[in-house]
Amino acid sequence: GAPAGRGGGPPAEVNWDDDDGGAATAIEVQWGDDDGSTGGGGGVDWGDEGSGVAEIDWGEIIEVEAGGEGAAPEEVRLLEVFEQADNRATLLDDLYELLAFMDQRGEEHGGGVEGMPLHLQLDCAEISSFRESLRSICDTLDSEHARHLLQLQASERYLERQAASLRQMLTHADKMAALADGLHTRHSELLLTIKGAYPRYEAAAARAKQVKLELESALSTKHFAGRRINLMGIDV
Repeated sequence: GAPAGRGGGPPAEVNWDDDDGGAATAIEVQWGDDDGSTGGGGGVDWGDEGSGVAEIDWGEIIEVEAGGEGAAPEEVRLLEVFEQADNRATLLDDLYELLAFMDQRGEEHGGGVEGMPLHLQLDCAEISSFRESLRSICDTLDSEHARHLLQLQASERYLERQAASLRQMLTHADKMAALADGLHTRHSELLLTIKGAYPRYEAAAARAKQVKLELESALSTKHFAGRRINLMGIDV
């Protein structure tokens, strides 16, 4: 006879007609959809027995790892994480992934996660605090200053180039300081020169004023019959 469908019904009997004695032996094929408490031995189990929806135990999944196997937390130094570029990239990827996760949690119903126990759920204030802390950490570790410090620590050539650049800047600064000192000295010397020349200037100005008066008097007497003469354009 034809086998029963998978929707239910008794097991099908298959008669292969190869028994020479005329008494055929029926072979039962168990399709796995019998709702009985026990299944027959030797049957094919298709995996559709009703067994209920499995629940996730968040208490066993969420754990805090404490360093590597056999290593105490205090033995794991942060510097060792940053010494290798792969480690740094992995750490930053994990931090950005965690930040994205916290951003998503903050947008979903106040941070609640369906199926998670209440004592493991975070409220909006806690999520906001975690997000700000993560964002600050990511900005610090991924900043130009942090990359500069890491290059100084990791690359001897980069360190030498920076040291040479600093020495060049110091040399230039020393030259500028020496030039400023020279200009200050020159300014002081000019002040002394002006101060020393001032008495001679006053004497020359007084003599020029006297010569002007004498010339005006001579011109008045000889050419203008004693009338007053004032020479223009001479200001002493």
